[in-house]
Amino acid sequence: MMAEVSALKTAAEDIDFVFCSQVPEYDLLLVMNACESACAGWPQSLVPVIVVTPTSVDYWPVQEDELTERILAAIRSKAEK
Repeated sequence: MMAEVSALKTAAEDIDFVFCSQVPEYDLLLVMNACESACAGWPQSLVPVIVVTPTSVDYWPVQEDELTERILAAIRSKAEK
């Protein structure tokens, strides 16, 4: 998943990706899971949450070569709301 995070940062230079534990406020929470079980926990939050696994975005199946594009689409969609 670290390679995916790097790809996201490169593809979306207009978005600041930070660890939620390092900042007091954030607009959206992106939970990056390293496996398909999506068992990573996240803090209780009132902001939109996007859950990513190597094969899904928000529990919808995604082809590996479309993962970055689909994550960015989810971010932009939830950021607009």
